[in-house]
Amino acid sequence: MTVTSGEDSGSAVLGAVVSEENGGPFLETRAATEFAYGRDRSNPTGASREPFPKS
Repeated sequence: MTVTSGEDSGSAVLGAVVSEENGGPFLETRAATEFAYGRDRSNPTGASREPFPKS
């Protein structure tokens, strides 16, 4: 706004509260919906465990 109008409004804009600071629309769900349980096809039961990376 300051660039196109030529007015000095930097300090007013800098101290203004914007909607992003208040958080967002939070959606409450059950843990069973959010977290997986058991094993999936990418992690089969008989698979060997990979070594811990050292680098």
